[in-house]
Amino acid sequence: MTLRQKTLPAVAVAALLVLAGCAGFAGPLGEDQQQRVADRLADRFEDLEGFEATVTTAIDTGNRSITSTSEIAVDFRTGEYRSETLEPERAAGDIGVYNGSTMTTYDASENAYRTFDLETDGSAMGGNLGDQFENLTEEVDIIYNGTEQVNGQETYKATLVPTNESEEAVDSVTLWVETDRMVPVKMEMGLSGMSDLTTTVTFSDVELNPEFEAGTFEFEPPADATYEESVTGTDTKEYETRDELAATVGLKVPPSELPEGFTFQDATVFETDDGEPQSVIVGYSDGDREVTVSLSEAQDGVQTEVDGEEVTVDGQDATYRGVGESNGNVVWSCNGTEYIVFGSLEKSTLVSVADGVGC
Repeated sequence: MTLRQKTLPAVAVAALLVLAGCAGFAGPLGEDQQQRVADRLADRFEDLEGFEATVTTAIDTGNRSITSTSEIAVDFRTGEYRSETLEPERAAGDIGVYNGSTMTTYDASENAYRTFDLETDGSAMGGNLGDQFENLTEEVDIIYNGTEQVNGQETYKATLVPTNESEEAVDSVTLWVETDRMVPVKMEMGLSGMSDLTTTVTFSDVELNPEFEAGTFEFEPPADATYEESVTGTDTKEYETRDELAATVGLKVPPSELPEGFTFQDATVFETDDGEPQSVIVGYSDGDREVTVSLSEAQDGVQTEVDGEEVTVDGQDATYRGVGESNGNVVWSCNGTEYIVFGSLEKSTLVSVADGVGC
């Protein structure tokens, strides 16, 4: 099961189904038991045509928590999708509707909407779970944790952990599912190398295979709403020399040579619709190892918050964060530019390279 490739609705379906065959077990499931669960998941998914639910998502970084609540409707037969934000108050009334070919987003506070074409194979919201379940036993270990009370409801609890053979960005997914109706109650996800970051999703008012009301996957904007042109995409330009890059981009680009023997290899500039440079990715190599420097214009009034270890880069406060067992990044801002140095390098090397990028 490729957890990182799932959209939220798809993971919700997994939460709904995964414990269907676990009730008689306790602890880690053996290979045969896991295969039976995987088979049952695939079988039950064939009968699931869609669902409606109220979904609350809380992202906890250790220092702060960001919470949002939305009403969601998904039709797996067509890939149609609708989401309406209830909280936070500043986003209440925002709507996203996908009708199988066109996505419409509405910003209630601005009374403005956008539309853009989005062609799919009809299973975008389902994430092709039927095929993914076939690889469940190879890429995920299922640990059944017994029953547990959640908000007064008795639930089955299980944890899905990527195996050593998988390359998941998700450490684990813990699921709580009603014992009577087998509908999801809560899901908790942790990301590899980010022990302080936890995403918790709770489900309420879940209805399976509902009779969707007419117009569920349509959106008629208010008569006085403003139509805004959609952002059609980001153009990119490639550069093979540092001097050519520096002559084109207004941002202060790093030098051709950085500490630890790293030299300029290439760069990619991402441009806005009006052709202005938006961000720059610069690649460096010492012949064996690679490191990447990202720079972008800092947003006025927006302070990027990064959890990690405080370090100093060219006299500036910066943050180092290890990601997984062998990756890391250094983040800092200076004179209106935000910098990120990242790669599969030890901390001391990354900080040294960042110091060479300077300010």
